[in-house]
Amino acid sequence: MKKNTGKSIPHSCPSLGAEESRAVARVISGRNVAAGRVIVEFEKTVAEHAGVKHAIAVNSGSSALHLSLIALGLGKNKKVILPSYCCSALLNSLSYAGCRPELVDTGKNGFNMDPRCLEKHLSRETGAIILPHMFGLPADVKSAVGWGIPVIEDCAMSLGASINGRKTGGLAEIGIVSFYATKMVCTGYGGIVLTNSAKLANKVRDLINYDNREDYIVRYNYLMSDMQAAMGIVQMKKLSHFIAKRIHIARLYSERLKGLPINLPEIAEGSVFHRYVIRFQSAGLLEKCIVFLKNRGIESKKPVYKPLHRYLSLPQSRFPNTEDTYQTSLSLPIYPLLDDTSVIRIANAVKEYLFN
Repeated sequence: MKKNTGKSIPHSCPSLGAEESRAVARVISGRNVAAGRVIVEFEKTVAEHAGVKHAIAVNSGSSALHLSLIALGLGKNKKVILPSYCCSALLNSLSYAGCRPELVDTGKNGFNMDPRCLEKHLSRETGAIILPHMFGLPADVKSAVGWGIPVIEDCAMSLGASINGRKTGGLAEIGIVSFYATKMVCTGYGGIVLTNSAKLANKVRDLINYDNREDYIVRYNYLMSDMQAAMGIVQMKKLSHFIAKRIHIARLYSERLKGLPINLPEIAEGSVFHRYVIRFQSAGLLEKCIVFLKNRGIESKKPVYKPLHRYLSLPQSRFPNTEDTYQTSLSLPIYPLLDDTSVIRIANAVKEYLFN
């Protein structure tokens, strides 16, 4: 078996540099390293980018979702619809809030939730819909919002993505973003709640400002630090460059992989390519390809570690599209620091695997 003869290529890598280091150093030298004025500036920057009136920075995307559910008045076994094909962190936030997940299948040939499947799950018990923009490709927000039920946009992978010129995160009642190390913008850990509703924004702020209060309700230590916010401000200035580089890499992959017996992602308008996901035409090829690439120094992954219905021990037969997607999809490295030579090396390795 051919082994790695080149430098290892990680699946994900944050694009951080001297500017971020200097920004964090300034905060440290100023001695106010907790939540302060830098967060206010960061919130304003993200709100303006997303085209919303309010942004509340927190310590993670999971916290942002938890707070959003509470702000919408959900809990006590209220049903929340979300796709099975998404990150398990969403289940955690639902559990924190006491909500009951109602899982929906993906579209037959896509990664986002199928609006037709969504309709079948709506009932009087439905309290909200969580709509992830999977891998940076905008989902059908218009169809989801049209049911008159609160929609939470999960923009963990889609900061900067747009639909008809409007940024994701501001297309529904509330949006959440993650700033984890692998996301479009990195603050290490971190998240933000986006909304045009002053009522929802005030509720979220109340829930995280837990100290020195006259009244007592359960509040949460979910604050972001000024050090994280300082990184975020620098990263937001680079976001348009990050997106352009990701799209360039996606185009290069598609050019090099065209004609092979795999399905390639569409270079869709408004997508930011948080992930470049290929699909094999039959199950059974995925795991072997991951090992094959690893032996050549290339890290690749299943884009979703495990669909939610498997965690909840629900029948796989209820989620045929999700199962097919899960068993055939492979995420290749894509991030701004990845150079063209590495992209070509990865594409050539995929070709070698398919024709080996």
